[in-house]
Order: sequence, then C-alpha cells, then structure tokens
Amino acid sequence: MRARDSFFRSPFVCLWCLVFSFCFIISTPDKLYGSVIDCVYKELANVQMIVAAVSDKTKSNIWSNV
Repeated sequence: MRARDSFFRSPFVCLWCLVFSFCFIISTPDKLYGSVIDCVYKELANVQMIVAAVSDKTKSNIWSNV
C-alpha cells in the first residue's frame, strides 16, 4: 500500500499524466489513438533529453566541487 502511494506521488507519474492529457486534448478524433501515442512518444523523448541534460550538468557540478 505504501509503495503504491509513493508511486502515484512520484513527479514522473504526474509528468506522464500531464503529457498524456496534453496529447489527448490536441489530437484529432478521427485518428485519435495513433496521434496520442505518437505525441506521447515525442514528449517522452523530450523529457528524457531534459533529464539527461540535467543529470549530466549535475554530475559535472558535483565533480567540479570535489
């Protein structure tokens, strides 16, 4: 129970829900599922690039402070 609660409070889950909601709203009804999935994949790729850039910057800051 506690693990499930912490999972739903995770910022990545909130981010994924926001991305999915955003993609669901902007997609057109005639090709709904395909465009939602494409949009989610694109947004998740953007999020992964941002997370990688932030973690690289954090690592370089940590090593420069040592």
